[in-house]
Amino acid sequence: MPSWPPFSRLKSQNRSAGCTIQGNQAMSLCVPEFGPQPVTTVVAVDPVTLKNLAAITLDQAVATRPTLVPHHGKTHIYLAGTTQGVRVIWDPKTRTLRQDRTWAPSYLLPGQSIGDAPVPLGNWVVFNNNAFPTQHVPICAVAVKMSDAGDIQRICPWGTTIPAGVTSNAPASFSTDPQKSLLFMQDLLVGGVFAVHLDQGSGAMTIKWSRPDWRTSDYFTAVGPPNHRVLSSQYLSPSFTTAQVTNNSWTESVLWVDESTGKTLAQSAYNAPTDLAWMAVPGYAGRWYTMTVQGSLIIYTPQACSTSAKKPVTPASTTMCTTNYAALPQPIAFPAPKP
Repeated sequence: MPSWPPFSRLKSQNRSAGCTIQGNQAMSLCVPEFGPQPVTTVVAVDPVTLKNLAAITLDQAVATRPTLVPHHGKTHIYLAGTTQGVRVIWDPKTRTLRQDRTWAPSYLLPGQSIGDAPVPLGNWVVFNNNAFPTQHVPICAVAVKMSDAGDIQRICPWGTTIPAGVTSNAPASFSTDPQKSLLFMQDLLVGGVFAVHLDQGSGAMTIKWSRPDWRTSDYFTAVGPPNHRVLSSQYLSPSFTTAQVTNNSWTESVLWVDESTGKTLAQSAYNAPTDLAWMAVPGYAGRWYTMTVQGSLIIYTPQACSTSAKKPVTPASTTMCTTNYAALPQPIAFPAPKP
């Protein structure tokens, strides 16, 4: 295994000139009024001393996190630009950064907005879109070969158009299971989750299952052995409305499914909201943790089925030993979710 590069990589978070909004949302909410963001600076920093080792200015703005991939003694840094995918190369021998302008794939369709952080999946880098809300073109997964930026594969499970009055938005990146070449796609405002298989040879992507009922703004977490891997993420209440995003007034649970089929294994009670682009975090002894926007820490603990009387959990989980799983929303193979 290659050693992790002995540096920290940072990128500037640039608001449009004149913008006064604070936080991550400033990068998207200020663009309509104040225009495009300034171009992004990438910096390599010594993780111990915080001394700047190198810095370069890119040829476009990047709104979201960089992704690092070790490559033959160097480090490739992938970013989702406003117009193209970006690769920056860190050379530890010369302690320099450079933008690789030979690797600049066009990952956006007309009408899509900038993507979240790209994710590596084997020999490919996968981009999403619509990190900024849009009412024009749904989210696609765009796989670009690391060794050839001209080899681009695309799958658009939500179709090519968004119904009138509906907005598409993905606050979080896609998530992957590299061992099984699986990719998990989500759209907060359109709704729905897709599990997609990527062929490492051709880059062709096929839908493995979908859950039109599953609405999440978050990342996915996969745990367990490959033959019994469990996938989890936020599950927003079916009563969720777009207006609730602005005031954090929705409720949500955590959903655990069989990664291979999408079938529900467990679902918690509905609790107060966590922040957008969050994740349920696994811990020791099977526990899972989330933190609400009000500052509460929620601990989820699996319980074995038992006929003996136990103190009931409050609030009660959505799924229990007596749950009729056949009555729950079921995964389906191909249809796109309905808004």
